[in-house]
Amino acid sequence: MVPQIFKRLLNSAVLSSLVVYRKVTGRNMQQLSYRIQLVEGLFTKYANAAETWSEAGRQISDNTVPRLTDRHFLRKVAPKTEK
Repeated sequence: MVPQIFKRLLNSAVLSSLVVYRKVTGRNMQQLSYRIQLVEGLFTKYANAAETWSEAGRQISDNTVPRLTDRHFLRKVAPKTEK
């Protein structure tokens, strides 16, 4: 029940911010485009903040925007000959 309420409140907040954005800028942006720009903006703004966070004994790797947007493909690893 709680996750559904959170999801509904989050969607309502994003939709409300879109309405304000349209009113202030005068641009008629589609909701999907707005959501994508919102997520990209949040990643860009807070990607470096994750570097300061750390778990016990574990260092966080470099969090740059290309890492979040580049495509990653699986590759086959050759088996070891010895055990």
